[in-house]
Amino acid sequence: MSAIRLGNVWGSRGSVVPTFLSQISHGGPVTVTHSEVSRYFLKIDEAVELIFQASALEGGGGVLNPQLGARMKIVDVAQDLINREGSKGERVIPVTFTGLRTGDKMSEVFLSEQERAEPTIDPRLFRVTNKKIPDDSFHRDMDGLSNSVQQRDLTAMIEWLCKIVPTYRATSLLRSATAHASA
Repeated sequence: MSAIRLGNVWGSRGSVVPTFLSQISHGGPVTVTHSEVSRYFLKIDEAVELIFQASALEGGGGVLNPQLGARMKIVDVAQDLINREGSKGERVIPVTFTGLRTGDKMSEVFLSEQERAEPTIDPRLFRVTNKKIPDDSFHRDMDGLSNSVQQRDLTAMIEWLCKIVPTYRATSLLRSATAHASA
């Protein structure tokens, strides 16, 4: 099995583009979290090609990072869409900054501190590797996580996840639910 970490696929359901286009069609404002937030963008056909390339790579599956070029500022994407789509009328469509939400990042991060990207035979794709986890602790930790899931013990699940994935941080909503469940 292979997985590929993609940026924002232009116009897909998870992309900000349909939201911006809807806001523009309603006369605005177009909402952006922060003026310096940036993300990687690629077209649907580029994403599909990368997925096909990833599936055809020699050496088995794994997690792959594509070479995506430069990040784009979200505000620039919004302004380009306003200039292109909003110019159909004579109205001025403003951009409003809403502020970063909990968990939002200023820019996308494709590798954690524990990971590195190793080249593959395709110069556009890199295989993600991480530090070796001793087999005995991995199996013990996975058993602990599995048991907490079977027991529906949310607090224990979060604790096991944090142990298995040291960079994982539960959201405030999840921490609140965990505290409520153990009260």
